Amino acid sequence: MKKQVFFISILTLISAIICAKNSGDTLYFDNRVSQAMTNSQEMLVGSHQFGETFAIKMALISDIYTFTVAGDPTSPGPKTTIQKPVIYNGVKKLNTYYRQSAKKKLMDEATAKKLLNHVLDVALSVYPQPTATLESELRKHKSAEQIAEVFKRVVLR
Repeated sequence: MKKQVFFISILTLISAIICAKNSGDTLYFDNRVSQAMTNSQEMLVGSHQFGETFAIKMALISDIYTFTVAGDPTSPGPKTTIQKPVIYNGVKKLNTYYRQSAKKKLMDEATAKKLLNHVLDVALSVYPQPTATLESELRKHKSAEQIAEVFKRVVLR
C-alpha cells in the first residue's frame, strides 16, 4: 500500500513538472481551448462588448470554475463556490480592465481583444492541469497590469 501511494505521488510530481515547468519567467501549459469550446454549443450565453466568442468563453469559464452548493439548515441559501479562485478572480479583473480600457480609448480595441483572448484561452486551458506555479505568481500581484503581465508569460503548447 505504501509503495502504491509513493508511486502515485511520484507520478503526480512528474506530471506537475511536465505540465507546468517554469523555465525562467515563462510558464508552459497544454492548450485545451478547442476541447472546452466543443461543449459550448448547448450553452446559453449573454453578450460581451467584444463579441459572441468572448461571451462564450466567459460563460465557459464561469461554468467551469464555479459551482453552486445547496443550503443547509444553518445557512438555507445556496452558496457559489469557486475552484482555483486566484485564476478565476484574475480573469474577471482582466475582463473588466480590458473592456474599460477599450471603452475609454486607453487601449486600441484590437489590442484589448487580443490580450483578453489570450487570458481567456489560458484560463480555459489550465483548469484541468496542476497550476500551483501560476497561482503563486498571481497571488503576488494585485493590480490588473501586474496580473496581465503574469498571463502574458504563459505559453500554451
